[in-house]
Amino acid sequence: PYDKSIEKKLVKYDSILTLADQLRAQYEKEELSNPVSTRGLVDFVNNANRFGLDFAISSFVNGFSKEEKP
Repeated sequence: PYDKSIEKKLVKYDSILTLADQLRAQYEKEELSNPVSTRGLVDFVNNANRFGLDFAISSFVNGFSKEEKP
C-alpha cells in the first residue's frame, strides 16, 4: 500500500489524491492494468505547474492502455 502521509506532503491537492485512490481501487479489481504511483502523481503536479493542465492530463493518460484512457 502507498503511504498516504508521505503522498499528502508531496502532492498537496486532495482532489488528485482522491483520484489516485479511485484509480488504485480499479487496479486492485483488475479494471486497470497499470497502478498509479506516487512518482506518477508528483510528475503530474510538476507537469501541470510547468506546462499546463492539458499537457499534464495528456501525459498521465498516455500511461494507460487504449481501452483504459477514457
